[in-house]
Amino acid sequence: MWFMSNMRIAKKIFAGDWNKYVKPAIQQSRLPAPEVVVLQSPYRQVVAPTLDYIWNLERENPDNSIVVLIPQLVESHWYYSFFA
Repeated sequence: MWFMSNMRIAKKIFAGDWNKYVKPAIQQSRLPAPEVVVLQSPYRQVVAPTLDYIWNLERENPDNSIVVLIPQLVESHWYYSFFA
């Protein structure tokens, strides 16, 4: 349950930042707003669920462009990178 509550908090923070920083620029440009999707996946499984989602989306919308933003995790200490 801890993971789920943190995921809900992260989605709220992301949605707030999106609405504050990105949405006004999109509205000002008069372009259609993109759909933002936050994927949940099992622990440390990022690539396969993301690719599955993209491929399904591409099959359903062959004439549309798809943009994917994947954040980079920056460890707080250099030695944490050895644990990945």
